[in-house]
Amino acid sequence: MAAHPHRMASRTSRLETRDADWRTTCGAGLSWLGRRAVGGPSERSEVEHGVGSEEGVPQLSTHVLRCNGAPVPIALASLAMTQTSAIPDSTALDELLPVLAADSLPRLIVLGEDAGLAAVLTHLMRTERLHVEIGYVPVDRTYGSRAYQTGTGSAAAERALEGKPQETPLIRDDTGKVLVGRATVTGPEGSRLQGEAYADEVPLFTGTVAALNISPTLEMPGARAAVVRRFRRPRWVAGRAIQLGTPGAVVTRDGIADDRTVPRASFYRHSEPWLLVR
Repeated sequence: MAAHPHRMASRTSRLETRDADWRTTCGAGLSWLGRRAVGGPSERSEVEHGVGSEEGVPQLSTHVLRCNGAPVPIALASLAMTQTSAIPDSTALDELLPVLAADSLPRLIVLGEDAGLAAVLTHLMRTERLHVEIGYVPVDRTYGSRAYQTGTGSAAAERALEGKPQETPLIRDDTGKVLVGRATVTGPEGSRLQGEAYADEVPLFTGTVAALNISPTLEMPGARAAVVRRFRRPRWVAGRAIQLGTPGAVVTRDGIADDRTVPRASFYRHSEPWLLVR
């Protein structure tokens, strides 16, 4: 029996309407997925850096501390920035830290050299603010950039912005100063070093050597030391604490030499870590 022409037309109309509805729904869904795929990281980045975030969502406030006019990578150019000397003083840091404290996830990016970062970490340690996330952007390779594997320049800037904070051993000395890259201990006026030294319970030397080098590490126990001897390759020994007794020595931390001789020196892991972004 032949189908009635009006019924056929009605059925065709319903199918066409259903197909159109399906295409509209799927198109909207695909369009939404496309926006999420393209816009997702951008939206996430805005929230992480305190832009367009909703009330009640933890906000990440990122601030740059530019030491001694260091060149600014493009990735950092649009961020809030404070100019300071090569070694930031306590006054500049005291003015900056309350600004960061207004946010639940403060992040400070130090643009400079090891001595500048060491001054920042020393201040954070003494004022009990080691919860502040720290990014490090050295212009050139330093002992600190090698120890903490931060990279330099633009690569370090991207890592300081997009990386995640990691608890990192904080190495300090018996004067309450933080070590970032390398400390070198010699005799007065650069002469040979006399005395004895240990890494935890392991003897490093007894007698006279050219110098003693100490550096922090990413991994536990947090520090390592090597004796400098003529015509011999240094052998690094890891430990939580490096201790030296001597008739007289001069300590140079991150390129800054003490102005007096000391009868002893020790470098050891602080009770709290610092938050390195990498």
